[in-house]
Amino acid sequence: MDLMTWIVAWTIVTTLVVVLAYFRLTFGLHEILGARLGSARSTEFYKEQNHVEQRFNRLDLVGMTLTVASALMMFVIVILWAIESAG
Repeated sequence: MDLMTWIVAWTIVTTLVVVLAYFRLTFGLHEILGARLGSARSTEFYKEQNHVEQRFNRLDLVGMTLTVASALMMFVIVILWAIESAG
C-alpha cells in the first residue's frame, strides 16, 4: 500500500471518530434533558436509564476502537513517510 491509500483510510476513520463523538454528545444532552424534564422516578425510569447506559457503553467501545485504529494508522503514515523521504 502506498502512502496516499493510508492517508485516505486514516481520513475516513478519523471522520467516523468525530461523527461518533458528536453523536454521543448530542445523544447525551438529549437523554439528560429528557430525564430532567420528563420521567418520574419509577421503575420505568430506571429501565430507560439502564438502556441509555448500555447504548453509551456501545458507542464508547466503538469510539475507543476507532480512535486507537486512527492513532495506529497515523503511526504507520509517519513511518511510511519517513521511509519515502529517506529513500
